[in-house]
Amino acid sequence: MKVEKIIYVLKAVIAFSLLQFFMVHANAQEQVTCSNAGVTSTCRITEPNVKQRITNYPQITFKAGDSVTVSAGGCVQTGGSGATWKLYVNPSGSNSDRLYHGLIQIPGVDSDLVRIAGVINRTIAIPSTIPANASLNLGYEDDGYSDNGYWGHDDGTENQCRNVGNAFVVITIKHGGVVVGGGGSAAPFDLVFTATDPNDFPLNPEWAWQRDHNALPDADTQCFALSNNFSNPACTTQSPSIDNPSGWNAAWCAVGAQHSINGHVNWMPGTWQGPITWDGHSSPGTDDDYNINLVPQNSQGLTVSSQGSIHSEFDSDETIDHFHTPWWNSFHSAVDNGDASARAMIDNKTAIVMGLVGLDCEHGCATEMHPVYALAIHVNSDPQDDTWAIFARNWGDEGYCSQYQHPLDTNRIAFLIPHDAATGVKLNVASTFLTNNSQVSGPGVSLVPGQGAIVEFTLPSPDAGARVDGELHLQWTANASSVNVNRAVTAGNVANLHIAATAVHPVAQQVNPESEKRLAGVLGQLPADKQTVLKGKLTTTPAYDGLKPGPLSSTSAKPARAATTRAVAAPAKAQKDLDRAKAICAAYNRSIPNMPNVCANVPAN
Repeated sequence: MKVEKIIYVLKAVIAFSLLQFFMVHANAQEQVTCSNAGVTSTCRITEPNVKQRITNYPQITFKAGDSVTVSAGGCVQTGGSGATWKLYVNPSGSNSDRLYHGLIQIPGVDSDLVRIAGVINRTIAIPSTIPANASLNLGYEDDGYSDNGYWGHDDGTENQCRNVGNAFVVITIKHGGVVVGGGGSAAPFDLVFTATDPNDFPLNPEWAWQRDHNALPDADTQCFALSNNFSNPACTTQSPSIDNPSGWNAAWCAVGAQHSINGHVNWMPGTWQGPITWDGHSSPGTDDDYNINLVPQNSQGLTVSSQGSIHSEFDSDETIDHFHTPWWNSFHSAVDNGDASARAMIDNKTAIVMGLVGLDCEHGCATEMHPVYALAIHVNSDPQDDTWAIFARNWGDEGYCSQYQHPLDTNRIAFLIPHDAATGVKLNVASTFLTNNSQVSGPGVSLVPGQGAIVEFTLPSPDAGARVDGELHLQWTANASSVNVNRAVTAGNVANLHIAATAVHPVAQQVNPESEKRLAGVLGQLPADKQTVLKGKLTTTPAYDGLKPGPLSSTSAKPARAATTRAVAAPAKAQKDLDRAKAICAAYNRSIPNMPNVCANVPAN
């Protein structure tokens, strides 16, 4: 009998413990309470959902002419070991530059979730372009959500949650104000736009300072002169993320750096269309990137450091080294033959470039798209054989002065190929595409009367590392009485656009060359035999993509909201960077001129 009682008590204790465990680990049940006072509505979200990237709150809606203010606070359990609670608005501690932030999106104002810290206590005017029945989206920024919530309260990382309660958000909406035409923010480095592309990415966006003042913004005076720079709402209300280099790369990127951020400041995916020029191939001793400049009409999106163009980069190890379709083979050979050959193939061609929009702040904080997710170059203008060289993917890194991979959370990439006079379009049999993944399909082609054609590809999850490249050959039928203004960009147009951009907005001269060029110069000092050995260590023979994409008979509608990007660990890039550092240190017997101790933390083998 005594043994039976002991067993009974033990079972009771275990059952109680399990009950307590599941109670504290249960998903948060956010509470939404709203009240009205005259023309003002106030809604409080207690314990907003932090167990997923985005959560919609359909009971909190907005209309054109509303003015909105946001307040928020409290703490969140982020999971893990030790003290793991963090502030919901302004978290601190390891990785808090890119994780653990509360997020918000008001459709029609923000194309994507932005950090809630950037909108607190600002009046947001709801524009006339807001969709019908638009409702609030809140989100949370993390790389794992399963153990997030409001269980097991502790003082938090660096004691930031001592005597602080659970997270909350308060939305105050004043109804019936003046309707504005677009955009709800006015900080200098808010990325604003009046149109979107077929992916719902901002199309030809610009910085709010340019829109509001007809002048280009300057990150030195409008962000770095402020406390917390890009987290300061006087710089931008959109709270971009930071991708700084680490290890060996950080040492090179820090030399001569003009800012505390010597890497990338990232906003959101975007698209520009315009004439392009070749800007070089970074050597395999650096990041092996292909560099292309796009000249935007009316200088849209430039900063005072941009030198008249939107700089665009993609890692050749991730892209063109694997391409095996005719045009891309020819371009790869042209680049290897020298810059003049590369320029002869693409300079002054019209292109559509999609990428992660940000600033490269290693030196001047110029606007760039890096990585380029998708690129279409108009290589032949003929109604019966209108040819575009295209590649598309939903992932990529940001090159030398960075450390992360940036997945684009979409399974669809679509281009609008312009032809406003077209009455019909079909694929020419010469169209050829190859991929590295059997789940890729496309291109699908559909006419958009008065605009051109949607050309669409489908991709698996960005974690699959899928890509597709090839040549799109279109055959158009057109209304001969219509005038198409979107088909050609001449060399004269490129020159005039470039002169306008640089003359009106003079560019400050950079005292130090960028890290890739500086390192390439150092490597050029090696004796010829050592350069040969080093090149052999840094050069690999990649496998060509050889699968044909699956068929895609039609195209889909523009998504309800644009895809978002993430910053995640990039082990392949980290290994490549380490292998490069080992080879260079070995070539110099671990003593590199003017860079003392740079090899100290690089393993010898």
